[in-house]
Amino acid sequence: MLFIILKTRMYGIKGTLLALFCSILSVYSFCREASLHIQKDKTPLAAYLKPCVVTEPSSGLEGIDCIYVINLDKRPDKWERVSGIFREQGLKINRMSAINGWELAGETLRELSGPYPVRLKGGEYGCLLSHLSVLKDAHQRGFQRIWVCEDDIEILESIQHIPLLIRQLEKYDADWDVFYTDCRPRLIWKGQLIHTIPPHYTPRPDERCDHPADYLKTEEVFPDVIKIGYRTGTTSMIISRKGMEKLINYFTHIYVWSQIDLDMHFVPGIREYSSKKDLVSNLLESTSDVLNEVDESHLPQESKEAFWNRYQLTLCQYNLEKSEISLRSYLKLYQQFPDRAEPLYHLALFYRQSQNFLLGFLFSKLGKEIPLPKDSEKSEPWIYQWGLKLEYALCAYHLGKSEEFRKTAQQLLAIENLPKETRAHILELFSANFSSHSGPCPKQGSS
Repeated sequence: MLFIILKTRMYGIKGTLLALFCSILSVYSFCREASLHIQKDKTPLAAYLKPCVVTEPSSGLEGIDCIYVINLDKRPDKWERVSGIFREQGLKINRMSAINGWELAGETLRELSGPYPVRLKGGEYGCLLSHLSVLKDAHQRGFQRIWVCEDDIEILESIQHIPLLIRQLEKYDADWDVFYTDCRPRLIWKGQLIHTIPPHYTPRPDERCDHPADYLKTEEVFPDVIKIGYRTGTTSMIISRKGMEKLINYFTHIYVWSQIDLDMHFVPGIREYSSKKDLVSNLLESTSDVLNEVDESHLPQESKEAFWNRYQLTLCQYNLEKSEISLRSYLKLYQQFPDRAEPLYHLALFYRQSQNFLLGFLFSKLGKEIPLPKDSEKSEPWIYQWGLKLEYALCAYHLGKSEEFRKTAQQLLAIENLPKETRAHILELFSANFSSHSGPCPKQGSS
């Protein structure tokens, strides 16, 4: 008001009206520029959404109508694992047969991208279309609140925390749209568990955004929930009906520019929250089907002799130096020969002995699934038979992963050529933790 009075005194009524008109016009122009990328009519994206099959419309979790789990047809292993997790929790889930973006034709990707270049990986297009297919299905079925998961989740806290936090959130903000069940995606960096740092968002050429720092601001609305403006990851989200409507309306009226886990934060009026601690988050040892689609048949294959020579050289280097450089040599060797488990064994052994049990667990888990090479002369069979299983069992024991330890210990004790000292150690750990409530000890092979 003071501004208007001063303007009136300086320029008169006509000058003031002109100044106000220019100010309003500038704001209007900014708002129009900010939404230029949102089309009046639906874009081709809407035509590529996929129907969902819902066999369990009731989740079994208070306040959640339905649980959808997105899973590629080519990954039945991930579906078996995640369905077992929910079964143990007494919850009912529905499998959404994910859209494999790597199989989309180049012409389709160009159509989805419209005036923009094709910037994303195939899996990122598939991820976007799969999530939007779930939202469309849930909205059409009249669900008020759904839980959307990807197949690489890990439950870290009691599931019952989720209904409690949702009830508190409803009281604070009845118009909330999205609630993430973790703080941010997790990863291992330099041997430590950290949360990802959201990458810088590059807006579309015709998109105007606020200052990037504004989106990174968070606000603790009550002890266990924070209000957010930007993050990465769509591993596990609770979405309200209003949130479904906003996301569907936005993504079916834009051309694809960035990944869904980045672009969704720029939906007009979106209200997002997340748990302050990780309740359900990404499985650390999982590999991404969104980012990885490697046809190993096209990779150059080197001889077994080449591997064996480099392996022996790396062993000598490590025994002499025991440095990070020699550790990286093991990792590089595995990357060059992904069908060989010896480098992974030595990495797992090093990290277990360094009491970094999580990294030891991850490397041994990866290695123990690799089969023994047909030419055993240029290999160390014991590593494949029991060495990596031993590292996996010991790391699982120290991490408190009781079920993983139990199963692997039983496998180890059934191996006839397991060294006596190793057998005695595993039997001692197994007996101390399971004999009192798990019946007799597992059958042992002869020493």
